[in-house]
Amino acid sequence: MSLRSVFRLALGLIFFLGCDQANRVVIQSFTPRDLIAQPQDLEIQFSQAVIPEPQVGSRVDPGLIQIQPALEKSCTWHSPQVIRCYLRGYTPETSYQAEISKQLVPRESGKRLKGNRRFQFTLKGLSVRNLSSTFLPRESPPRLAFTLSFNQEVEPGELSRRLKILAPDGATLPYSLRSWRPATELDFDTYLQGYHQFGWKSVTVEIAAGLPNQARNSTLKTPWLRKVPFPAGGHLEIFRFQPVQRGRAYAIQICFSSAVESNVLPKFLQLDPEVEYRAEQEESCSDLIGQFLPGVTYTVTIKSGLTSSLDQYLEKEMSQKVKIPDLQPTLSLIGEGHYLPRQGAMNLGLETINREQVQVRVKKIFANNLVYFLAGGSGC
Repeated sequence: MSLRSVFRLALGLIFFLGCDQANRVVIQSFTPRDLIAQPQDLEIQFSQAVIPEPQVGSRVDPGLIQIQPALEKSCTWHSPQVIRCYLRGYTPETSYQAEISKQLVPRESGKRLKGNRRFQFTLKGLSVRNLSSTFLPRESPPRLAFTLSFNQEVEPGELSRRLKILAPDGATLPYSLRSWRPATELDFDTYLQGYHQFGWKSVTVEIAAGLPNQARNSTLKTPWLRKVPFPAGGHLEIFRFQPVQRGRAYAIQICFSSAVESNVLPKFLQLDPEVEYRAEQEESCSDLIGQFLPGVTYTVTIKSGLTSSLDQYLEKEMSQKVKIPDLQPTLSLIGEGHYLPRQGAMNLGLETINREQVQVRVKKIFANNLVYFLAGGSGC
C-alpha cells in the first residue's frame, strides 16, 4: 500500500470517528437512582438536544421506557434534551429496574443513543426523617410542641396508638394530636406539668415498631426513640446590633441568645435620639420598626433585668451605637404571583430604590410544565 493510500485511509478514519462522536448521545443523568427516601418522578437528561424546540411538550411513547415491576407513568419532553415522567404506584422496599430503548432518540435526528441504558432504584421502607420541637415556657404549665416528619404518609390514628412521650422518671405524659389527615408531617403537643415542680430537663419521644404507612405496604421495623432536651436558662446574651433594610426604610435589628417577646422588649429599651417604633420578633432577633433616618447614629440601650422566653436574664445594661446607611439599590415586583393574567395591559409592575434602569429577562414556561413549576420546580 502506497503512502498516499495510507494517508487517505487515516484521514477517512478520522473523519468517520469525528462524525460518529458528533452523533453520539448518552444519558447524562437519570433520576431516581439507588435507594430513595420518598417517591420521585423520573427524569432523563441526554448529553445533547435530540428533538427540535417545537416538539417540546409532546408525549413520549411509554413503551420506550420500561420499568419492572411496572409503575404507572406519563412522560413528556420537558426540553430538547430532557424527558420527565410522572410515576405512580411505588411499593416500598421494592427494587425497580429501568431500561431505556435506543428508539427514544428519534432516528430522524441523525443521532444514536449509546452507553448505559439500564438503571436501578429502590424506595426505602417507612422511616422517621426528623423530629422538631418548640418549647413554650411562658404558658402555664409550659408546653412542648412537636412535628414528626416521615418519608411516607402516615395516618394520625395509627400514630396515636404507637406514640408515647415519657417524662424523665419514665411516666407517660398525655398529649394531643394536632393533625387530622394522613400526611408526611404530623403535629402534636404536650404540657409539662413537672417542668418547674421537678426541674425536668428533657422528655423522650417513643414510637413502637409496626407503625404502618397510609398505603399499608410498609411498616416501621424497629422502635424509634428520641430524647428532647429543653433549652437551658442562664444568662441572656446580645450577639449584635445592626441596621437592616426593609423595603424603603431601615430597621434596627437586635439578636439575642434566645427570643425576647415583642411586648417585653420596649420596657427595657431606650433610643437616643428618641424615635417611635414597634418591636417585631423573628426567632431570636427583634427588629425595631420606625422612622430611622439615613446618616443618623442612634444609641440603643438595653437595661439589665430583661428576660427572654427561655428565662435567660440580662445581668448588665448594654449600649451600642448604630449608624443608619443610605438605602441600597433594590428591585422588586409589585404584588405576588406566578404568572400574568391572560387579558388586560399585560404590564409587569416593578418597584425600584436608588436604581435608574434595570434589565429584565423573561423565560417561557411551557404548558406541560406548569404543574411542575407551581409545585416548586425551577425548570422553564
